[in-house]
Amino acid sequence: MFRVCGKQLLFFGAHIVGGIVALVMGLLVRQIRVFFPPLITGTVVFTIGLSLYPTAINYMAGGVGSENYGDWQNWLL
Repeated sequence: MFRVCGKQLLFFGAHIVGGIVALVMGLLVRQIRVFFPPLITGTVVFTIGLSLYPTAINYMAGGVGSENYGDWQNWLL
């Protein structure tokens, strides 16, 4: 009925492995929290936020390539 090629089989296998890894990490979350103190976690979240800042500005300006990029109407919305 359904034919599965090699790439689909690899894709499904990757999903199964990813699910198992997520399950193990979920069960061990209390033990690995020792490696992530608030200072490290906060710094990582702050760095990710800073790296997303240029993308947010481009979206707020109307989107790159837009005819009205940077118009004041986009900034007020």
